[in-house]
Parts: sequence; structure tokens; C-alpha cells
Amino acid sequence: MINIIDEQEFQYWLFRMDDVLDDFADFIKKCSNIILDYSADSVSELESWLMKRYSSHNEAIKFDQRIIIDAASRYLGEYARKKTTLKWSVDFANPDAAHFAVPLLNSAHPYVPQFYVSAACDRRTGHFLLTTLNNLIKNYSV
Repeated sequence: MINIIDEQEFQYWLFRMDDVLDDFADFIKKCSNIILDYSADSVSELESWLMKRYSSHNEAIKFDQRIIIDAASRYLGEYARKKTTLKWSVDFANPDAAHFAVPLLNSAHPYVPQFYVSAACDRRTGHFLLTTLNNLIKNYSV
């Protein structure tokens, strides 16, 4: 799980977005021939790939997997951001919140991509990510 320490680190995390996503797209294409093109099909294929890679939520959140989970989370977040009015943010004001210091898309009910990526590994439906994204997009579309 990626936790952000302060606003400066969050700005750096945002600054690195394109590079991280480009590297992730290259990695996914090389190891599974999936093209991450911000299509619904690519989200479904990514979820299938995640389910093959991780048999459970606990496997997905292991420390040594944080780079892959962060990249997959960025992809989902950018997929949603491009189709909604939502913006990336981090909640530093509520230390008791589950999403404290974790990158999220700000809304009435914050969308925390990292939570959904790891949950998809437990739910194992093959359509969890796309369903949650479609619901988010329906509520906050551009």
C-alpha cells in the first residue's frame, strides 16, 4: 500500500504519473500482451491479470508488491479521472479514516483505487473493477 507523507510527496507522486503508467503499460504488454488503452476491455483484462497474479487480498498488499499495486491503482484512477469531474487528492485531515494518506479521487464517497485493486483479488468476479468504475462514472461523469 502506498501512503503519502505530505503534500510535497503527493505532488511528486502526481508528477511521476505518466512515467509510472508508461512503464506499467510496457510491463503488462510484455508479460501478458494486454494493451492498457483506457478502454473498458483493458480494465477487465487488467482485473483478470491481477486475479492470476494474486490469489488473495493478502498477497496483493504485501510490501514487495506495492509498486505493481500502485501502478494498477494509478491506471484505474486515471481511467476514472478522464471520464469524470473528479481530481486526485490525499486526505491528511482525518487520521482515523481508512483512506488517510492514500491517493484517492475526491468525491462525496472517496474512490480509493488501491482499495479496489486489492478487493478485486478477493472478490474474484472478473467484473468488479469495471462495475465499480462504471458506477463512479455514472455519478460523476463530465
